[in-house]
Amino acid sequence: MGMSEPVEAGQAKTEVDEFLEKVYNNMSACYMKNGNWKRTQETAEKVLSKNDKNYKAMYRKAKALAEQGYLERAYKLFEDLITKNSSETALYEQELARYRAIDAQREKAHNAKLKGTPLASLWCLHLHSLLLDRFLEQSGEKSLR
Repeated sequence: MGMSEPVEAGQAKTEVDEFLEKVYNNMSACYMKNGNWKRTQETAEKVLSKNDKNYKAMYRKAKALAEQGYLERAYKLFEDLITKNSSETALYEQELARYRAIDAQREKAHNAKLKGTPLASLWCLHLHSLLLDRFLEQSGEKSLR
């Protein structure tokens, strides 16, 4: 069995599996503390390959996904955690609400940018049209209108 291969269903966990789960879990916590979200995700996934019910690793993976912008995947994990681990429901709901609020703000800012674009483009076209008409008028050419 390789270092990151999942423990087969029905197969007993060895001491090595349990040790690796703890090591990867601690590594994931360290990476999370340092804001290294990609490594947090990777090591949390290694923990989950050893124990798919490790809620700390699931939480770290969800947080890492959200911080990297994979919000839909993070939302699903937070929602799974809320149903599977009722002792930490308040924390998971708080994190889920926080990331949804951040997502809503980003969406609002993005929509505001898009909202101004068509009007700005029309104004720009109108100015160019006026300048072209004036140029054609001065050069004795007929206007395009």
